[in-house]
Amino acid sequence: MAKLELIKNLQQTLKEIKNARAKLDEDIELFRNNSSKGEFFSESLGEKIKEQLEGILKLQKDFSEKYSEIDENCEGTQICILEEKLSALQKKEEEKSKYREAVSFFMKLSSENADVVKILEEKKSDLEKVKIEESDREMLEREVDPYLMLLEAYCESDERAKFKLMYKLASYFEEEILEEIQFKTILVEKKEETENVSEIVQEIEDKSESTDIEEAEREVTTTEETEYENETVVTEERIYVSTLEL
Repeated sequence: MAKLELIKNLQQTLKEIKNARAKLDEDIELFRNNSSKGEFFSESLGEKIKEQLEGILKLQKDFSEKYSEIDENCEGTQICILEEKLSALQKKEEEKSKYREAVSFFMKLSSENADVVKILEEKKSDLEKVKIEESDREMLEREVDPYLMLLEAYCESDERAKFKLMYKLASYFEEEILEEIQFKTILVEKKEETENVSEIVQEIEDKSESTDIEEAEREVTTTEETEYENETVVTEERIYVSTLEL
């Protein structure tokens, strides 16, 4: 399971624990009221509290096992502290995810221009030395931020915004690369999965078009048959009227 997905699952489990505890607190309050009045304890209420407590303990156990994959210190920690920790981890992981995406994009770049290819290969070689998972935020900003900006410039559709990005990128990248990024003449290697998805989408569209054509043809045939029947009825009526007149 990806780290970001694991963090979101843990956050969801914490919500479930909080909701379950709130319901348990309500039933425990009823239990206390019975006790303060000297009444017999409700057997159904006792069973309900027992089931709720078992459910919460199970959720806590599942949470602790999963949480240990990202942080060993979980025992005895308050829910509010865990929420803060997970929120901080989520923000950190989302930032790293963006950096990974930027690096992945640059690694897929190529060109029909041999000089540009040479420059790209040199930069890819330097980029491979950056270990995103082991790097702190300061290092990632220094080493990978330009590549994040490059991806943003490539995807930007607003010419003004793109120009501003290109101006900033001039300090980090060669003119040959920026020119191909600006006019999108640079080659981006496609993933096999994307191509497969495109093929599937195209297949669905072809089937849809075929179905539409068949339905249209059926509608035309039905219309023609209806028109023929109407013409036949009109002709028969005219013959009948003519006969009466005679």
